[in-house]
Amino acid sequence: MTKLNLRKIVSISVFLTFAFYALSQKVPDIKFWKYSIISVIIFFILYLLNLLYENFFWNKHIILKKPFLWLGFQDYPNITGDWEMSYYSSYKYDWDGSEYKTKGIGTIKIKKIEGGFSYSGNFNDSSFKSSNNFFEKNKNNKTEWVLGYKYTSKPQETDLANTGFVEHCGFVILNYDKEDINEIQGFYGNDENRKTRGKLILKKIYN
Repeated sequence: MTKLNLRKIVSISVFLTFAFYALSQKVPDIKFWKYSIISVIIFFILYLLNLLYENFFWNKHIILKKPFLWLGFQDYPNITGDWEMSYYSSYKYDWDGSEYKTKGIGTIKIKKIEGGFSYSGNFNDSSFKSSNNFFEKNKNNKTEWVLGYKYTSKPQETDLANTGFVEHCGFVILNYDKEDINEIQGFYGNDENRKTRGKLILKKIYN
């Protein structure tokens, strides 16, 4: 989910409008006084800047992407790539011993998409793919981010009697710290079809 700095976007739009107006005074033959045309031009300028940033500059060095951030575009942590995902489910939780009995390991691939990230992966018994996603920077800690997504999980084996798996939706909340780029921790929860929750630990896979 892209978060633009609306104040900066409006400010730059006003600045460009006055710039075009000043140009129209210098070059009267160019019909810049037609503000509908000016609005379209400004829109395309911002749209092209957004495309450039989302596709090429979002993960570049801070010096290269700083102008885009100054204009109000969203900063992103670079979490793309392959991760090993360990899960600890409440499906068979030992409440007396405070211990997870249902554990497993899978993989998750994180890709950059316009306005955020997509998440997809596999476990032994199922695969999942994200739909909506969000991320926010911790206002009290400049290195920490909170990321999350809604997902749909589908069992690879449709025999519910043998696997206990049923197609369901869920959500994931992850805490990412730029000082520890090789690990992300968080938790998940499922809908009423599954009725479980648990802990997640992601570790970066370097190919």
